[in-house]
Amino acid sequence: MNISIKITDTLILTVERSSESVISDKNFIALAAGVVKYLQSDASTETSASNKNPSESVGTSSTGDSATKLDGQEFIANFFKLIDEGKASEAVMIMTAKNTGNDSTKQAWGVQFNAMTSITVSSIEAYDESSWTPSQREYKVTFNVTMNPDSADAPIPYYGYENGKNIRFVILANEDGAWKLDGILTSP
Repeated sequence: MNISIKITDTLILTVERSSESVISDKNFIALAAGVVKYLQSDASTETSASNKNPSESVGTSSTGDSATKLDGQEFIANFFKLIDEGKASEAVMIMTAKNTGNDSTKQAWGVQFNAMTSITVSSIEAYDESSWTPSQREYKVTFNVTMNPDSADAPIPYYGYENGKNIRFVILANEDGAWKLDGILTSP
């Protein structure tokens, strides 16, 4: 299923789904509508996303470092908010192709995220900015999580998370001109 929506005279959004088993039609349409709403809210203040330099973060017309950091932090906060709201399939859809290249991988991420009954981010910090490139950023994320008790029986109990405070290093990668979540690591 594909959805193509005209955002502005110069911007058309196409949202493509490769598998119905990952996200329902209703959630797929809601995801597309959310992206449209976001893009339309920014359409009057910036040029179309297709005219942006890929090294700039989506959602900002500034090229300053502080805006880039903030956008990465906002992206990560929104990613974990989707999981907290029970929208694991939407969180999976904003991961890089290497993480979502096939249905089995997508489902594995979805199962892991669905095992989190709540997740609250307490801090997101830029990490090792000297290693940042126009296509990759790393952040240190501290969050509190409550895992579904049934996930204790997972191949890795609780999928490697602990009830309570967790620290992870989150890597964002620029893929096709947009930031996507590329990795969630226990160490840098």
